[in-house]
Amino acid sequence: IQTQTAGGQAKVNNRVSLTNCELTDNGNITTAFRGGAITMFVDDGAGGLIIDSTVISNNVITNNSASFSGGGAILFVGGEAEAIPLHITNSRIENNASNDGVSGGFLYSAFGMDFNADNTDFLTNNAGGSGGVMVAQNGIRSRDTSDMGDITTLLFPITIDIENSTFITNSAGGQGGAINTFTAGANLTNCVFADNSAATGGGGAIILNGNSPDTDFATGDQNLGEDGLPTRIGEFDIDALWVHNTFVNNRTDNDDAFGETAAFFQPDNVNSADSTSSMNITLLNNAFLSGTGEASLEFEPGADDASQGLIPFGDLNIISLGGNFFNSENGALAQEDIDDADVDVIDEDITDVEDLFVDLNDEDGDGVNVDLAIPSDLADNPLINNGVQNALVPETDIRGNPRGDRPDIGAYEADQGAVSVADPLAGSGLQLDIFPNPTANVVNIRNNEATISHFNVVVTDLQGRVMTAKAFNGTNNVLDLSGLSNGVYSLQLVVDGKVYSQQVVKQ
Repeated sequence: IQTQTAGGQAKVNNRVSLTNCELTDNGNITTAFRGGAITMFVDDGAGGLIIDSTVISNNVITNNSASFSGGGAILFVGGEAEAIPLHITNSRIENNASNDGVSGGFLYSAFGMDFNADNTDFLTNNAGGSGGVMVAQNGIRSRDTSDMGDITTLLFPITIDIENSTFITNSAGGQGGAINTFTAGANLTNCVFADNSAATGGGGAIILNGNSPDTDFATGDQNLGEDGLPTRIGEFDIDALWVHNTFVNNRTDNDDAFGETAAFFQPDNVNSADSTSSMNITLLNNAFLSGTGEASLEFEPGADDASQGLIPFGDLNIISLGGNFFNSENGALAQEDIDDADVDVIDEDITDVEDLFVDLNDEDGDGVNVDLAIPSDLADNPLINNGVQNALVPETDIRGNPRGDRPDIGAYEADQGAVSVADPLAGSGLQLDIFPNPTANVVNIRNNEATISHFNVVVTDLQGRVMTAKAFNGTNNVLDLSGLSNGVYSLQLVVDGKVYSQQVVKQ
């Protein structure tokens, strides 16, 4: 599919919509160098590209040294004054590639774009360059707008909002194993980033770059100043909000790269002595779990060599609203920001991160599953019930399960579905007595079954959220409910692999 709105082509400014489609095995020839399945050049006012319930897979492009290349499946060149929609919902984006140093394994975008992805899986996409899934090149351009040599700086509007989506086993030969932005932030809610990797650059899962060089889009060449260094124009305030995301086992394969999970690069404007560029990343209830023990989050200081010169920091801030969990220390500057939030946790004793999830290593062969594992003692999984409640917490998790007053950390809320469907304890014939009911603080569970040596109890509220859990192996057992608010709860008793339930009232 190719649409173009300039250069003598007929204007195609209506919306392009794809629903219940399959775009597969496009490109795959040496002459395919832009958008293996879709190439769109649009003007301001265009309806954009809307994709729903569609599979986009196995689309491949390669390098064309004579012209700019990008986007294994989609190349999207948006507007100058407007953010043109590119929306993807309920879809599967898999095994797309941009080879031979080309960036954007699935998507390469430039200029104004409103990117939104919801309930979409991005799996095993690969870029020979940067951005295993996507590159969003907001960019800055200088333009002579008069015969007098007046120069106007253009900053193209771009927004990125991704929710309820997974990014698993994507990779990049450069930076940004999944996502690479220039002069743009990215808002993430209820997302999973697992096993993504960047071979030579920073950001095993994500890199957010600030002020980027002035670039000729047609060729990809950087415009140079009189000093021979890349021209950087303008001052930029970039914001990103990350809420309830799970980042696990992402990595950089270069010892000199920054940020196993994410790297943040906000150079100041080297062409202006009084530039005040900034980047602010706000975090709430995210799980950052490094499989290597290296720093998950780091600021990248920029180049310091003869060809690039020193690119100084702009204003870089990580703003923690609490509830974030780390199993490793972060980069020194990032750590200073995170340390200011008393409710954030860094637990370097958590080394077997696979124990926190249902099937992180895909041992069942059904795909990576980072739903929360429910241990017999909930304290063994620090992601359960340890999030912070505030107005930014979404009403539901990545599956649509409701969150409550004690939200779990990351994309998933643990629920009784992770145990199994329960049968009523009453009528089961088991000699397990639960009393008193109603209760004020504790419930006694008397085991009169000689054949039952041990059993587990998982307590959920009526929405299915796990409140607490405990293992028992005696005859007279006490379950403490004092930490729960008054209400009706379901006791899920796991006995010899079968689950039985009984409601109790705390008052």
